[in-house]
Amino acid sequence: MAQVITTNTVIYQGNGNTGGTAPVDPGNYVYGIHVVVKDKGNLEREGYRFGGWSRQEGGGGQTYQPGETIVIQDAQIILYAVWKELYTIFFDGNGNTDGNPPDSLQGISGESFVIPANQDNFTREDYRFMGWSLNMNIVNPEIMTDNISITNDDIILYAVWSKLYTVSFNCNGHTGEISPQAVVGITGQEISMFVTIKESGFSLVGWNSHQDATGTAYFSDIYVTTPFFNIYKTNIIIGNEDIVLYAIWSEFSFNDGEITGYLGNSTNIEIPSAINTKSVTSIGHQAFKGCTSLTSVTFEGVITSGDFSDWFAFSGDLRDKFYATNKDNGTPGIYTTTAPVGNNSVWTKQ
Repeated sequence: MAQVITTNTVIYQGNGNTGGTAPVDPGNYVYGIHVVVKDKGNLEREGYRFGGWSRQEGGGGQTYQPGETIVIQDAQIILYAVWKELYTIFFDGNGNTDGNPPDSLQGISGESFVIPANQDNFTREDYRFMGWSLNMNIVNPEIMTDNISITNDDIILYAVWSKLYTVSFNCNGHTGEISPQAVVGITGQEISMFVTIKESGFSLVGWNSHQDATGTAYFSDIYVTTPFFNIYKTNIIIGNEDIVLYAIWSEFSFNDGEITGYLGNSTNIEIPSAINTKSVTSIGHQAFKGCTSLTSVTFEGVITSGDFSDWFAFSGDLRDKFYATNKDNGTPGIYTTTAPVGNNSVWTKQ
């Protein structure tokens, strides 16, 4: 008696497809054979991504990917297309004045994308691009610059722009050459500014928001010095408005409350109580070295310390001013000397 061999088939279903047709498997397979799962072919569904095949119409249970194998155990195996909904990430320029935001991205729930970098032509006049945010107009938004994961909804990312403010520099009545003339930045940004200035007979002690040095003060340090020009370094924190900073000049070299040098050649000098709003509290070692013609010094404020131990510190003499009388040490007033300036000079308070 002849043996009857039962054959089995594999049927593919589009399961809601909106385009294309499900593949056809013409084979007849015996029980227990391994059959290679077919690709989707031209099958598609609008707004969805093909995710494989399932023996359950609702997509539950095991999902078979094209190229994998399935074991024939039933007379008829039906494989249903598994569709995963696509969600879109949109990019909104949020007020940009030039260029276009990046193209939108599509993905399925749980998929992660690298957020596109800003293109050079995507700009907003007088603003700096900071990144992307889920919020359009919120103050201090959480800025996203790296990756974003898709959830079960479309996402709109709004460009975050920070206003640019200009800090301009004014020579404030002197003939110095300032370069650069201005810098720009965003609120809270600290800028280390290097300014080249050509000026003789004066020291740049810093900058001030008022010409008369009564506003907000910024102090400078000499970064590079040459016989022809100096480069000064100034740290500035950008505020929330455009400002002009005026150069504050002095015949005294000044650093953190201490006079460190004198660039003039007067016989009578006045040491101010403050320079660029900062109190003068001390006179540095050798601050007045070589001032051989000096005959009077006026102190407007109180000098709490000074170092004149070398004979050429202030031609060796201002230390005598500190010890002229116990009562007058460091106090304001005019001190004069009638003796030739030298190591044995005696300064007397008038």
